[in-house]
Amino acid sequence: MGFNTGYIGKVGEDADGDFLIHNLGEVDTSQILREGKSGICIAILDKFKDRSNVILYPSCNDTLSYEELNLDYIKSNRFLHLTSFVGDIPFQAQKRLVKGLPSSIKISFDPGEIYARKGLDELLPIISYTFIIFLSDFEVKLLTEKDYKLGSKQILSLGPDIVVCKRGIQGSYILTKETEFEIPTVKVSEVVDKTGAGDVYAAGFLAGLLLSWKLEKCASFATKVASLSITGYGRTKYPNKKLLQLLNF
Repeated sequence: MGFNTGYIGKVGEDADGDFLIHNLGEVDTSQILREGKSGICIAILDKFKDRSNVILYPSCNDTLSYEELNLDYIKSNRFLHLTSFVGDIPFQAQKRLVKGLPSSIKISFDPGEIYARKGLDELLPIISYTFIIFLSDFEVKLLTEKDYKLGSKQILSLGPDIVVCKRGIQGSYILTKETEFEIPTVKVSEVVDKTGAGDVYAAGFLAGLLLSWKLEKCASFATKVASLSITGYGRTKYPNKKLLQLLNF
């Protein structure tokens, strides 16, 4: 969408690694290390166009350690968006990393089901430093054993400034200490592939924060781009700079 964006991670010294890096487009890939084999995930789409991960081989993904991170590079950014790994080495690296970052860097955290199944106590070292956390209603339930509203309030009390609960076709719920509101979904003519819709939602929300939009506008924009993303396969309908300008209502 036109923001200066970098990616931190590890891919293999193989054709899959070449493919992954090439398809990140204009993103800064200088901090992506290469070693061994790339991680592979085999996924299927059911009749509702929902994704299920059938087989997951993390490979070199699970070897990314704290010592391999370029801290100066990380500290030069306004936001650091964290997602989940299967293995423990990068998870421990994330927990150690957030403790040492200056307060000027806002942590965005989307733990996903893999991390949510670790439990709240395991995630607390990251959540307590988080500025905004993105969770599905199922993940809120996993972490708190409460419904999405009560569970979100519990998570908010642990440190985040903003809790965003993604509820699929029910829309999203946004909670801060000052406000709470819900944003309905946007209907689309045809659902082709729901893969990545939650990530696109987070990207849209963060774009709004970077542009200093009000939270309602951030959530509305995020909802629109996430809805658009499911009308095509893969990244074909992902938001770009032109769409950001068009939807900057």
